[in-house]
Amino acid sequence: MKKDYFEDYADNWNESQVTYDSEAEAGYLNLVKLSWDEILDECIELDVNSDITLDFKDSKLVGLEFFGSTAEAIKHWADNNHVFKKEKKNGHTYYVFKLSEGEAQSTFRLERQNIIFLFKQDDYQKFFGIEIHDIQDYEEEYLVGHTC
Repeated sequence: MKKDYFEDYADNWNESQVTYDSEAEAGYLNLVKLSWDEILDECIELDVNSDITLDFKDSKLVGLEFFGSTAEAIKHWADNNHVFKKEKKNGHTYYVFKLSEGEAQSTFRLERQNIIFLFKQDDYQKFFGIEIHDIQDYEEEYLVGHTC
């Protein structure tokens, strides 16, 4: 018996840290591993860029949904894991994921979790990365992979 689209999607949910759904034309970046049946507490659009939706579970940012040109940019990362790097600056350690190299022209800080969104344009367009500064809230092995 052939599975329908929803069942197949549920079976593969959260297998990769970055996913892209070509039917929905949407990308997803998982920040924590969740099971398919876990219900999110809140999904809110990022104040400065409507292409990005923030998913929360127990008041913690657990994932990002991408639409429009942002989804198009992230689809090349689909099916990848451990996409974050651990960085240190001025004695402070944080995790960073960037779609490309370069410096941000604009940033937006999610105050409740000390997370910074990076954009290539000064009007919060062309998302190209995220920095997680409260690293104790996230599993290094899931974001970065094994470290020595």
